[in-house]
Amino acid sequence: MAPTCLWVSPPLGPNCTNGTDVFMGRSPLGPNCTNGTDVFMGQSPLGPNCTNGSDVFMGQSPLGPNCTNGTDVFMGQSPLGPNCTNGTDVFMGPNCTNGSDVFMGQSPLGPNCTNGSDVFMGQSPLGPNCTNGTDVFMGQSPLGPNCTNGTDVFM
Repeated sequence: MAPTCLWVSPPLGPNCTNGTDVFMGRSPLGPNCTNGTDVFMGQSPLGPNCTNGSDVFMGQSPLGPNCTNGTDVFMGQSPLGPNCTNGTDVFMGPNCTNGSDVFMGQSPLGPNCTNGSDVFMGQSPLGPNCTNGTDVFMGQSPLGPNCTNGTDVFM
């Protein structure tokens, strides 16, 4: 599905997004709603904590508690078992991943390290809360407080 959101935050409004943006709160589609490859925390248009496509969510997917498939992002357990994932799925826990997976914890590269188009929370190989390319991070980018470039996503 092509993104239908029209807002960018900032400057067009609070917690707004489009395209592949990441946000926390409300999208133009309604409370905590998103589509396309947007990232959100809360509810998608499909229902409580549901998502599809390559959306990111925290909670339950349509497949069941903390389950996901495709390129969805989730926090908890995947259908494969505790802290397991494949493809470009996202999971949380001490287990490691690489490729374009998203994780919170340690990657095969070391504590809180990642590369390529991985998503992480913590430190990248470049230093504290640093990233480049299409990485997603929470904290500071090499450009300064809450700065980023390219297609990076940050909170």
